[in-house]
Amino acid sequence: MKNRTMKLIFTLSLCFCITTGQAQDYWVSAINGGPFDEAYNAIKTSDDGVITVGTASSTETYIIKYNSTGEILWTERYPLNPQALIATALSVVEGDNAYFVSETGFSPSYMANIIKINKDGSFIERYTTEGHDINEIMIDANGNLLAIYNDPFNGNKNTLKKLDQNFNLLWELDLSLGRFPLFDSHAYVDNNNQIQIWMEDSQNNGQILRLVIDSDGEIITQDSYPTIQTTPSGILHRNLDDSKGVYVAAGGNVNGTTRTLTLVDLESQEQLQQKELADDFFWITDLSTFDDKIYVLGQSKEGDDLWSKILVLDNELNELKNIELKDLVLAETNSIEGISCEEMKLDEEGNILITGILLAGNPNIVEPVSSGYLTMYLNPEGGLDNISMTEFDDYTDLALYPNPCRDQLWIEADLESSSNIEIYNNLGQKIRSINSVNFPYQLNTENFQDGSYFLILENDQRRMTELFIKK
Repeated sequence: MKNRTMKLIFTLSLCFCITTGQAQDYWVSAINGGPFDEAYNAIKTSDDGVITVGTASSTETYIIKYNSTGEILWTERYPLNPQALIATALSVVEGDNAYFVSETGFSPSYMANIIKINKDGSFIERYTTEGHDINEIMIDANGNLLAIYNDPFNGNKNTLKKLDQNFNLLWELDLSLGRFPLFDSHAYVDNNNQIQIWMEDSQNNGQILRLVIDSDGEIITQDSYPTIQTTPSGILHRNLDDSKGVYVAAGGNVNGTTRTLTLVDLESQEQLQQKELADDFFWITDLSTFDDKIYVLGQSKEGDDLWSKILVLDNELNELKNIELKDLVLAETNSIEGISCEEMKLDEEGNILITGILLAGNPNIVEPVSSGYLTMYLNPEGGLDNISMTEFDDYTDLALYPNPCRDQLWIEADLESSSNIEIYNNLGQKIRSINSVNFPYQLNTENFQDGSYFLILENDQRRMTELFIKK
């Protein structure tokens, strides 16, 4: 078996006493190297851990599950068939007994998928809508999924669908009155269990539409606001409370186009205040609010390098704090030429969860060169402490060959103890279970039907998944 490349995860943690008297750990995980394209999204899970989703080698969705201290519990990848490419593994939500991940692929046309997996990472099923991409997946207070689909072959028509956790359609709503950027929508479910959506008016009149949609799929509010700049990256928006909202055009360009943060009255649609962010950001990627504060995530340029930071403002757009995320990346990662953070979430305590990539080579804001995943879980002030380092084995420690196979498949794994093997077809049905296997192991596939299969290998130490093809 060939030598495997070891990756480094740099984990930082700080024990911080919150009001309950329990310790809360804050950490950064920077996985330097490997086939990673981008970490797109992360959520804090009900067990106080974090799950991060992204893509690897443009062919598969890749997921990392952390515990509350930033230690990796498991990693899994979910390949498509050999002819397919992953465009995005954009968002993740937690259901009753499963995680749900939105994924857009090409095979050779668009296909919008929602991957359902058990909380140990094992694959359950893919729910596929052909000919579409999926912009976002959310979950409401009742545990129902809310997915925004885009039809690129029908004028980029957008549709909001509500599904239960078994993918039964509850209702759908045509959103063609406005436009989202491809693969993203910047929508969210608010504290009233209503869906907040801001998008550019499809009539090209220079207006931004704000829609509020109730749990029955009815549009209960439709307002218009002037836009400062149109952008292919969409409109970032949040409510400060029931009467005030804030929005900004996402993105930027190589000429450093200005970005204007706008505070509005949600009842009168009156513009209350504005702040230019051109001096702060070269590119804006996300916006959130917490406790009457506004958090703006974006990139600034330092020579040829790009580094992400967070600007914190009060409800009158006065600057309170500038959190330089560059300062939180270990010196051991000094071979990178920047970090590009795309998503930011604030939990119920105001802690900050961020996902992105390490930049390598010649950083390019439109098509960045990735050298690894980045996940950050910071305290409300953007702080952490206590540096530690751990080693991480990539999924290449499991090898299957020949792949595609015919009658026999050899399995090699860099494991010291015997393992159990389970094999699932592409519908998520288990077709074979083998206990106490030592490696190398020869699997008889003579009676397998032609198609794609997931092989899951598990022992007391690790759990790994690999795709193989029978022809």
